[in-house]
Amino acid sequence: MRDYGGNYHPQVLTNWTFPDPIKSGEKITLEMSDEYTWTDGTDLTSEDLVAQLEMERIDNWAYWDFLSGVQAVDDYTVELTIDKRVDPKILKNGLFQFQGYHAVNFKKDVFGEYLTDIKESTTDEEENKARQKLSNYQIAVHEANDLGLGLGPFGKYSAASTSKIVLEKYEDYSSPLIDAIDIPYDYVDGLPVDSPQQKIRAMKNERLDATTNAAMTKDQLQSLPDHYNSFPESGHDGGVFVFNCRNSPLDNQKVRWALSNVFSANHDLLLQNLAYAPEMKPKVEPNVGIGGPELIDKWLGDVKDQFMWHDGGTERAAELLSEEGFTRKNGQWYKPNGDRWELTIKGATFHKNRTQTLATILKQFGIAAQPVVEENSVWFGKTIPENNYDITHWWGAQATPIPYFGLQQMLVANAPKSAYLNGVPSEAEWEEEKTEGLVIKLPPIGEQNGRLESFDINAKIETLGTAQSEEEKRPLIQQLTWAWNWMDAYWGPWLMYRPSMFWSEKNWKWPSEDSDMMKTKSVSFWPTRNGEPQPR
Repeated sequence: MRDYGGNYHPQVLTNWTFPDPIKSGEKITLEMSDEYTWTDGTDLTSEDLVAQLEMERIDNWAYWDFLSGVQAVDDYTVELTIDKRVDPKILKNGLFQFQGYHAVNFKKDVFGEYLTDIKESTTDEEENKARQKLSNYQIAVHEANDLGLGLGPFGKYSAASTSKIVLEKYEDYSSPLIDAIDIPYDYVDGLPVDSPQQKIRAMKNERLDATTNAAMTKDQLQSLPDHYNSFPESGHDGGVFVFNCRNSPLDNQKVRWALSNVFSANHDLLLQNLAYAPEMKPKVEPNVGIGGPELIDKWLGDVKDQFMWHDGGTERAAELLSEEGFTRKNGQWYKPNGDRWELTIKGATFHKNRTQTLATILKQFGIAAQPVVEENSVWFGKTIPENNYDITHWWGAQATPIPYFGLQQMLVANAPKSAYLNGVPSEAEWEEEKTEGLVIKLPPIGEQNGRLESFDINAKIETLGTAQSEEEKRPLIQQLTWAWNWMDAYWGPWLMYRPSMFWSEKNWKWPSEDSDMMKTKSVSFWPTRNGEPQPR
């Protein structure tokens, strides 16, 4: 567990040893507690942890960019082999998770056969089938109990309905943190909520003792009962608009620049229409791929003034489009081939406001923009995997104040979201799901029409991951953020998303909000594992 102050709290791991310096061939040692059991009574051992780490390697978790292998040394010791020099902050934040916790949930005797099938696949087709088999494995709540899937004091399935799920305490639960007898309540009720509005309504009706990730308007905040306390989650991430460079005319960079001028001219309207209190949605500019004025000032300094701010308004947007052969008649834009320009903006239900606002902005500019708000399962399960959108939403920047994470995620791991190689001069053809060979042609910082030179995004991000000092990191971050800004395949992050955690003091006495225990990803998670809150 890592709190917002950067302190690590041992749980399953009791100790860890990192070499100094971190370099290829050296070992990281993870020492596990021998006191944890799965909820069926079987021991949690290094076999389970190794299996989980191997699965995360297959799933391309970022920390594996710097590791070459993992093995169990004994029943409660795991060794990781370092593949290359790396900033220890990046490795620790990736391995232990930078905000909250890295949950151990891969029970080998339940999921191990799926892992084996994936590892033993000899073709892409075999691997895809093995992955699909694991994805299709459904486990009901009561089945999870029978399989022993759980390590915490609560989890014994007691009852469920459409209105709540009741989890019962294990009477014989014991861990290095706490024993069952020291936890002053026997049941935890989980209240399913499908929308922010339902969460707010539940708080107004005093049905929640604790919740997290709640964003609301100033009026909604003021309408909550006085016994609710809160503080904002710490983070540096926010929303981006993704241009699908597979689709014409969004494969034209100047067309994207034009749209970004329209977006920037309406930046305040986009923020204003988001139903969050002002402190929950700080404005971010310019569009550079890292979140928050503090990080932008720290890493870019005065160089940010050389970046493209896309602040020419609709007049500049019209100039750019006209240069590319677009025409406007009776207030409507037409593509060079004479067809009316139409764009589809897709988002999940929680994107409804920004999807509709963006469509309205584009319509007012003269583009036939169609907002499509989809069920979350459709957007995540079909639209995003199939890249079926002109413009959509995604999460940009990084939860931790380390630019490497956000830049690596968006420019490498999530490159298929925009397929940006299709939208800028590049040295490689775009292939679906491509995350390697991302080499573009880029002008010097501040010279948007300057001489183009080869720029290997993979290599630059890899070098950033190995950099140790701020002096080493700064020029790399400036080059990568300039690439983001100039390519303009993503617009944003245009806001910081800072929801708050809430807890009720009416019936329960919680630790001080200044304590490390409360400064975690979820105030309803870590305190309960330490016997908090106490009844009044």
